[in-house]
Amino acid sequence: MPQVNLGQAMVPEAVELLENRFGTAPGFHLEQHEKHIFLLPGVPREMRQMLEEGVVPVVSKLARREEICRLTLRTTGISESALFERLKGLKEMATVAFLPGYSGVDIRITVRGSRAGERLERTAEQIRQLAGDFVYGVEKESLEEVVGRQLKRLGLKLAVAESCTGGLIAHRLTNVPGSSAYFLGGVVAYANEVKERVLGVRPETLRQHGAVSRETALEMARGVRRLLGADIALSATGIAGPTGGTPEKPVGLVYVALAAEDCERCERHLWHDAGGHEGYPSSPSPTALGKRRRLKIKWRTSEAALQMLLEYLEAG
Repeated sequence: MPQVNLGQAMVPEAVELLENRFGTAPGFHLEQHEKHIFLLPGVPREMRQMLEEGVVPVVSKLARREEICRLTLRTTGISESALFERLKGLKEMATVAFLPGYSGVDIRITVRGSRAGERLERTAEQIRQLAGDFVYGVEKESLEEVVGRQLKRLGLKLAVAESCTGGLIAHRLTNVPGSSAYFLGGVVAYANEVKERVLGVRPETLRQHGAVSRETALEMARGVRRLLGADIALSATGIAGPTGGTPEKPVGLVYVALAAEDCERCERHLWHDAGGHEGYPSSPSPTALGKRRRLKIKWRTSEAALQMLLEYLEAG
């Protein structure tokens, strides 16, 4: 055994040891002044095992002393600050936490005390009314799961045409088990010649408006719908960066379109977010930041396309 591991045999007095079945560092549980303190190793696999086997049972036992109910509502297409403004009129007494992420802002509701379950339901309903269609699901439910459920319920077939997202929309849709019931397939038309030859985008459209335009996005959606015989088609085209932007068409500019027999829509988005530093050193390089922003633009574009589709399905 390496000498450095000997330090892991030293434990504080008056603690309960939590077994580590995947490593050598034990976890600790200390109760003092009616407070419970847990110390766990940082290795994800080891921490997760101790959390499930050592922490959760204690917390669950404490929770049974006081009725505590929680629910997470998932939103997309709205910023944390805008959501906060909408929920100012919330009347029910509850703890509401805003958890922003790539896909949107999760709203975690916690209610304690008597009749917590009923009060949680009332609070959730108030939030749904105040937030409107921005709420799409609950707990860990993804937007693609909700979209898939609606497509299956309505018996509709979907196809996608993607440029800047590079197949990400199709990837998300096919991550859902059973998606073959409603998803036909997609075309990644990154080059203009593929947009023309496969999707039927007119050369004059590309010359006059460019690949990143409302006109091109709509023709891409029409083309893949016709090509694959789908009821509905989505398309996405844009500039994911970090290069390729111009003053007229900056990095982050995207168009998402929907084509159906009874409807055509196109939305313009300009993602300003610089990309953040998550997952990178404290002073990330310009290359790392550019890559991070590129991934965010692609993800947000896929989210916007799926949100557009969900709005169409729910309206019908």
